[in-house]
Amino acid sequence: MTQGIQKAGMVALVAYPVTMFVCHHIISFPMISTCLRKEGARLKVVFQKDPAAAKAAVANDTGSGSSNDRQRFFSLGAEYDTPAFIMAKVALVAVFSFWISSLLHGVINANVLCLIFGVVAHAAGFLPDDALNKAKVFNWLMYGLLVFVLAELNATTPATIGKILLQALILIALGLLGMFLASVILAKPFGMSRPMAFACALTALCGFPADYILTTDVVNSLTDDADERAFLLDNMLPKMLVGGFATVSIASVLIASFFLNML
Repeated sequence: MTQGIQKAGMVALVAYPVTMFVCHHIISFPMISTCLRKEGARLKVVFQKDPAAAKAAVANDTGSGSSNDRQRFFSLGAEYDTPAFIMAKVALVAVFSFWISSLLHGVINANVLCLIFGVVAHAAGFLPDDALNKAKVFNWLMYGLLVFVLAELNATTPATIGKILLQALILIALGLLGMFLASVILAKPFGMSRPMAFACALTALCGFPADYILTTDVVNSLTDDADERAFLLDNMLPKMLVGGFATVSIASVLIASFFLNML
């Protein structure tokens, strides 16, 4: 949004998306943490009643049983799963995604295509499970991404934010009301508890990597048991990541692109 507004020459409006960005994070972080804590406490009870059945249910839902067979069939072999080769394959997927985006003249954002082709590459076995952690670059990439996102804050000042803070808060309040009502209505059809559904909806206010960081921090604070921790992460983290990708990486990019074309 910031780049599009600047390109359109409406510099005075740059403060609006930045202000929304700041308020989103301040408001969403404690709300998401509260929802995840409630869901984590519920899942702990489920796990403690029957750990074996709980693990089997997660494995069935995630399809982890067939993952290894797929990796052996499509991968180059374990000897090529080195950090250098993994990063080269990730970079290749990214370059291919940006190339396709250029062929489409930016109709589909390159970052959205990176997400889509990344999922396809993993499903085909080209990218291994947990690729960035295996390449030992996940943490510093997260820090780099946070710096990139927060760098947008230099486009405005506290005084500018203060002038439009009320409008931003009203818009966020209306959005929160809509997300809450949708979560209450759709939680059961989607097979989620209401706290989990609302947490997924709230990813619209922060996206990645905040959804990943919040989920892992909450799980780490809830338990020290390795099996229990893995069970909680396997249940909550995929939902949060997919929620963030759907709301921020895909929906918000498409919606923002539509409105930017109207400026």
